[in-house]
Amino acid sequence: MSRLLSSLSLFASFTAVFWGLKAVAQTPDGGVRMQEVGAQAPEAGGQAPEAGAAAPVNSGVEAQVAAEMAAIQNQSGGEAYASDQVQHRRLDIYGFADFAYMRFMEDSVVLSPSASSFSVGNLNLYLASDLGDEWRSLIEVRFMYLPNGAQTSPTLLGPAMDTTVYDNSDFGRPVQWGGIHIERVWLERTFHKLLTVRVGHWLTPYGIWNVDHGSPVVIGVGRPFIVGEELFPASQTGIETYGTADIDNIQLGYHLTLSNGRGPASSTCDFDNNKALGGRLYLRYESAFGTLNLGTAVYRGQYTNKHSALGVDTKGTPAVVGVIDAQYDELSLSGDLKWQWGGLLAQGEVIENEVAFTPSGRTTSKTGAPAFDSDYRRWGAYGLAGYRFAFLGVMPYAGIGYYKEGSSSLIPKLWDFWVGLNLRPTPRVVLKLQYTNVHFYLDPQTPDARMMAAQTAWSF
Repeated sequence: MSRLLSSLSLFASFTAVFWGLKAVAQTPDGGVRMQEVGAQAPEAGGQAPEAGAAAPVNSGVEAQVAAEMAAIQNQSGGEAYASDQVQHRRLDIYGFADFAYMRFMEDSVVLSPSASSFSVGNLNLYLASDLGDEWRSLIEVRFMYLPNGAQTSPTLLGPAMDTTVYDNSDFGRPVQWGGIHIERVWLERTFHKLLTVRVGHWLTPYGIWNVDHGSPVVIGVGRPFIVGEELFPASQTGIETYGTADIDNIQLGYHLTLSNGRGPASSTCDFDNNKALGGRLYLRYESAFGTLNLGTAVYRGQYTNKHSALGVDTKGTPAVVGVIDAQYDELSLSGDLKWQWGGLLAQGEVIENEVAFTPSGRTTSKTGAPAFDSDYRRWGAYGLAGYRFAFLGVMPYAGIGYYKEGSSSLIPKLWDFWVGLNLRPTPRVVLKLQYTNVHFYLDPQTPDARMMAAQTAWSF
């Protein structure tokens, strides 16, 4: 493992050096410094400074920016280069949102009491930019009402959280605050069709609906149960490389990932200094019988949660030491299939996750019994089929899923099925109506959870 990590580190270092050299080599003299101090290109349609003109009277950084901008335009063709800079520095802002109504048809001891509720589930904003010379950046954030109204216990029992505070800018009137979830933030550069290098926080490349997760894209009111259970980490922080190759009407693609892995603070630190490895291979085949997509993915990493405490080191000297609260090695595997032929859609996924605790990282049982959790395997699968008609983009669909988590879980296994209608009155607006039935393998007297849900999702 150490040799493999050393090789990956060497590859990353080489890529970083090559990356930087390419950027400097292809940027006009002074361009790198101009971007570092935050120069602004002239507005589209504006006049560029004349060659050799004196910089505007200004001070500090602004004067340096103005002078460098004039020099760059002088060396690079004046107005033509200024227009190109405007194109490269453009920021595209777009996103999606959804509004839903949900009704449980009877009390369920597992999910929720029978109550009908309106809700705004997602409000995701994208900030995308083409930075020029094959450099691109993407940021996605989700604005949430959470943690207000959320349960504070993983068993979903007890009172809901109330984030009401009193606004001192509005005569102390009450207001409920929400949060922001950073879905992804990355920078990438394409060197070749076979090689794009991405760094930052990115969505794990596996399956069908983890990366393309927007509610206007998902056929049903929500993603299948096993996708939401994160048998793979939904996102990771580190380095991702990917590329494609075309052979006649077949496209082959790959992803390779190196990251902090899964953890309580994996977006900013790695508690075990043991990097996670992953990858995905996929095939896209187009023929007279439609488009077939096949894919498989793997993830291998270690989860560690620990805290600092006062103790002694190996020499008996007082020191701050790390105390492990939980630690396990995990392996995740997946396979997915998607077939589209005209209006017909059929797709499915199978996902498995295996967990093996380390000797010092085994946690107490989640079931509440006076015991420690054992190693376990959880897996699940789903299948979905539908047909899109031309009239209003109507698609009737149906699906079935199965999930097994093992004896250490409060819900050892379940299966569910769902039927619904998906309508697209315009390409950017989707209306959904769905009935779902969930069967839990618990006490024989435990009733199935049955619910009706309607959702409006739109992109903007």
